[in-house]
Amino acid sequence: MNFENAAAYSSYQRRHQKIAKILSRKTGSDIVHIWTLENWKYNFTDISSRRGGLRFRFTSDVNPEVREACLKFGEWLRKEYIFPIRVPVYVKGKKYIKSMDGEMVHGTFFQPYDKRYEPYVRVAT
Repeated sequence: MNFENAAAYSSYQRRHQKIAKILSRKTGSDIVHIWTLENWKYNFTDISSRRGGLRFRFTSDVNPEVREACLKFGEWLRKEYIFPIRVPVYVKGKKYIKSMDGEMVHGTFFQPYDKRYEPYVRVAT
């Protein structure tokens, strides 16, 4: 999610701080919510030159209802969370996909060690 002005970003921060307060009251302890952390800014100083956002890519054999549900979920995620680095989500129309180690799985996430490269998600439907 890219913010065009500081007011929109402040609104985003206030909303997530409010959520964290509610959660800490319910559990009785402070909760560190990974999606509301701000420390990524210190590691990615050249963020303006990078591609950001969440992108879905579907193979042609994905069920249209599954496709619509994924796209709606993606819209919600973009409203709620910041994606300072682009995260492509590849949705396949198969029951399983093969992971990097050769195992047949329902989904994978790849986080590159080098921060210059983009992570990605692969999901079987």
